[in-house]
Amino acid sequence: MLLTVTAFAAEKGYGAKGAATDDKLTLQSMMTYTLEEEYLARANYKAARTMTGSAKPFTEMIKNSDADIEKMKRIIAEHQLTAPDDNSKIHVTFPFDFNSAKHAGEKMETERSAMYERFLREPELPNDIRILFVQMQNTARKNLCVFQRWST
Repeated sequence: MLLTVTAFAAEKGYGAKGAATDDKLTLQSMMTYTLEEEYLARANYKAARTMTGSAKPFTEMIKNSDADIEKMKRIIAEHQLTAPDDNSKIHVTFPFDFNSAKHAGEKMETERSAMYERFLREPELPNDIRILFVQMQNTARKNLCVFQRWST
């Protein structure tokens, strides 16, 4: 069971949830959803680490998210796009226990992977952004495997 501070999706949508309902993707919107989703992933990893009392696997995931966020901000700036603010705290879900953290992580990584799969079908992506989306999809798949194998 999860205690939800607020729903994942805000009015316009946030992260992967917002991307899933956006039928007019642009380079700006894809990069916004990507950065929002990474902010959200980091916030969820931190919440899960705090609530479960377990550093594994969250400490490494948080460190990787920090690096990915910096990489995304650099690419956004290079393309003269606008980086969204980190509003993830109002979208984060707090797990009650180990099992809810595990299942929430699996769901989040599945949604992230699906978002990148959709973005990668866009024919006009700049090469550096296509590479970023492939890397992020691979990370989501790797994290999904971690959650699936995670035990106390």
